Amino acid sequence: MNLNNFPHEGETPTEYNAAGQAELENQLVLHVPHKSKSLKIFAAVVLAMILMVSSFLCAFLGVGLLFGVFEDNPRYPWVERPPLFDNPPYVYNRTTWVNPGHINTTDAFVNAANQTAPSVVSISVSRGGGIIGGGQGAGSGVIWAESVNQETGERTGTYIITNEHVTRGGNEVDVVLVNGDRFPALVIGYDVESDIAVVWINVVGLHMATLGSSDDLVIGTSVLAIGNALGQLSGTVTSGIISATSRRLEVAGHNMTLLQMDAAVNPGNSGGGLFTLNGELVGIVNAKSMGPDVEGVGFAIPIDIALEVASDLVYQGFVRRARIGINILNLSPNGSLLGVGDDLMPHLHRDGELIHGVFIMGADEVIYAANSPEFRFGDLIRYINGAEISNGDDISEQLERASVGGTMTIVVERYIDGEVSEHTIRVILGERLPANFQPRG
Repeated sequence: MNLNNFPHEGETPTEYNAAGQAELENQLVLHVPHKSKSLKIFAAVVLAMILMVSSFLCAFLGVGLLFGVFEDNPRYPWVERPPLFDNPPYVYNRTTWVNPGHINTTDAFVNAANQTAPSVVSISVSRGGGIIGGGQGAGSGVIWAESVNQETGERTGTYIITNEHVTRGGNEVDVVLVNGDRFPALVIGYDVESDIAVVWINVVGLHMATLGSSDDLVIGTSVLAIGNALGQLSGTVTSGIISATSRRLEVAGHNMTLLQMDAAVNPGNSGGGLFTLNGELVGIVNAKSMGPDVEGVGFAIPIDIALEVASDLVYQGFVRRARIGINILNLSPNGSLLGVGDDLMPHLHRDGELIHGVFIMGADEVIYAANSPEFRFGDLIRYINGAEISNGDDISEQLERASVGGTMTIVVERYIDGEVSEHTIRVILGERLPANFQPRG
């Protein structure tokens, strides 16, 4: 497909889709003429000419890239930051996810790639300054939504989701579309814990990704990973399957719940999109396992988590995270009892054996639902919203799925004077603000 047909400023996605579909249909219409000797000679001459011209262009482009003959497009002047509190601040494409089932033909992959590739951009980052400390970085992003002026209804720009580590430390961020158009970008907000950032460019009418749901994914679902591989190969498409839907890992010091896939992921793919064969965005690529013997192990942030974070960043500049308001002791099988007070020790044993799990140490900041019993010192947390809890990481995973102001049901085991009893406690979740939080004026 001719990349010049991808949308430019002022052209709506509908117009793009119509133009792209018409061209695709034209390409699929084949005319097979009657064979003739003169036609064979003519075809051979044309083929030879094409090969000669192609060789010349490849050589010319290679030299141009090597010696810097081709310069970047001039930077556009900076634009004012879009308002953070518009309601609604954006419009986007959302469809109901449909399991592609056994669709696994070449045509399905081709169609999905053609549908999704225009929504993935390359991101270029300049870091530091001066002779020492400067540097260049590159990554990917996905066109997510358009900002809208609440009073006039006018579309004012485009939001792009990427990784926080892609934009980190950047004092100049550029977005490059699939057709090569380059725009200066503003970092609207970022969140280190989820590795999500949102950037904004002053252009509308781009090809927005169609949003799917990561919660509906199943192991074995075919997916495409699209991004700026190696920071130089924009629009690279690789394919694979979902290997795991809820892989709990520590990435850069933060515990994350990620999708695992076997599609090839390279440096520069960070922030790119993970799509189903239906063309729906289900993840934001963010990591891969490294090592000489590691192959086919890549990870993506589930889109349901990424969108919740991105929405918070657009609305208020930070992520609203839920908290229960308890202090806990996370006692693992290999954990030490050093520092555990004598008052807690009786709660840690059952019939002389040490119990492992998460114990309540304090609950002064808990907001209880109406008519709910309260926590007691030494309670052992067994379940949260029906999910078994064996360590503090399990609690964090449940809080990631919860919302501030929502209700959480917690089942605890209480051990008093040799008797064990279970109690169901319902709490209203409070809000945990980011470290060093400063509200925007």
